Formats: sequence, structure tokens, C-alpha cells
Amino acid sequence: MSESQIERFRAEFHGALLNSILTFVTWQSKRTGEEFPASSIGDNGQTLSRNIGLELTKKIAATAHVKDKVAGQTSGSKFEEFAQAFLQSSLDALHSVHGTKFLVQKGGHIGNYAQYEHLSHLQEMARKDRAFRVSAGADYLISPDIIVSRQALPASEINKLAKIVSDKIALQTPIIDRNNLNTSIMHASISCKWTIRSDRVQNARTEGLNLQKNRKGRIPNICVLTAEPLPTRIESVAIGTGEIDCAYHFALHELLETLDEMKSQSTQAYAASELLNDLVAGKRLRDISDLPFDLML
Repeated sequence: MSESQIERFRAEFHGALLNSILTFVTWQSKRTGEEFPASSIGDNGQTLSRNIGLELTKKIAATAHVKDKVAGQTSGSKFEEFAQAFLQSSLDALHSVHGTKFLVQKGGHIGNYAQYEHLSHLQEMARKDRAFRVSAGADYLISPDIIVSRQALPASEINKLAKIVSDKIALQTPIIDRNNLNTSIMHASISCKWTIRSDRVQNARTEGLNLQKNRKGRIPNICVLTAEPLPTRIESVAIGTGEIDCAYHFALHELLETLDEMKSQSTQAYAASELLNDLVAGKRLRDISDLPFDLML
């Protein structure tokens, strides 16, 4: 059976990671001096995490489309860069289905987008007025790791097949470019977490709440993408409702297979497999290949 476009983009995404930050390593125990094979996504001081990370990386390496080596940078930055490329390619391929041209960008202040343009003005006021800055509190402008946006439409395009809109109506909606000059509309905010090692990952929830309470207009899709191999840590961002629409894993299919194969090895592995399946069944965790389709909603 021939490979679909999204499958190819996903395999190329994995290949780019394998050429840079997703690597096989050797971990040495400080206590015994014993050496163990491991992966760069595992927490090598935690046996289950190390084992899952290693087996997961083996599965990914078996199907990834590996190309040229990529110059080294920080893991988080590269993860964002490759995820951006995957999403842009996938959304471009889906253009004929949803009819919308999306732009996927790495970083950028939310004040550059229609729903949050007013925050740029508040930020400028806070910069000039100390009393206002003190009473208003923290910074307004957050910078998501990845932003998916769309441009406003000219009335001529809306009226291409029939006269749907005139210059006398729909004078406020930002989707018509005459009402929204030079400002894009934020469609989604994606927080990227290469691994999950501390409570700092909860800043994804804080960003989600800020995007909800400070917007004027529709709420963008609010997502988290991670490569973390340990289900208990994935649960820390996937569980619950409200702040985040859904969490996505960069290789969920392979992770499910890995844990299904490992669950007979120990009670910890069995519990991890059950938890991961619960997160999927509870619609709190999906694969990265689901993300471009969910962005069509």
C-alpha cells in the first residue's frame, strides 16, 4: 500500500529528529559504574523512562525518513523547528479540503494578531506609565512556541461566486480585510515540550488561560506537543480540561506499541501502559498526525 502524504511528512519529521536531537546514548550509573544503552528522550536516572525511551527510539528509527545531518542547537528549539515544518507541510496538503491557507510560525508575540492587538497598546501604556504598570501586573504579551494563523479575506474573494457581502454590512468582523488591516488572525497556539522534567511544564496551562481570558474574539486552538516517553509525565499536561484543548505526542502509535510489548515485564510498565491507553481513550492525548486535521475544526 502506498504511503500517504501525512505519513511521509511524519516520517520525515522523525528523520529530522534522528539526525539531530533524537539520539542513542550510553548512560553510566554513578553508583555502580555500569553502562546502559539509552536514548536522548529518556530520563536515564529513571529505569522505566530509560527503557521506554530506548525502545521507542528503536521503533522510530525503523520507519523514519532520514536525510542529511542537521546542525546542532538546543533540543527544544530544534523540536519546535521540525514540528513547524511538519505542520506547514500537512496544512498545505490539506488546503484543498478546508480551503484555508494557514501560516505556521515559530514564536511571535500574540499582540501581532487580531484577537490580542489591544494587548500591544496596554503593553506600551505599561512601559510609559509606572503606576499603570504596577497596578496592571505582569506582562501581557506571551510568545507561544508555534503559532498557526490565517490572513483576513478580501471582500472580492468572498464575493467570487455570488455577492455575499457589501460595504454596508459586516463592518467589524476581522475575517474581512477591510476591517482588519495588516493583522493576522491567530488560529492555534502550540506549546512544544521535548521532554517533561519539572513543574515548569505547567506554563503551558498558564499560557492557555492567558489566551482565553485576554482575547477579543474567538479562542485559538490551544495545544501541547511533546516527545516525553513516560506516561505519568505526559499525564501532567494531558489530564484535565479547560486550559488546553488536547495534548499531542510526536510518536504516539510507536509509544503505544512499545508499552504494550513491555507491560509484561513489570507492574510499573503495566501501569504505564494502562495509563497511556486511558489518556487516549479519554480523548486527552493524540498523535501528531491528528494535529493538522484537528486544526481544520
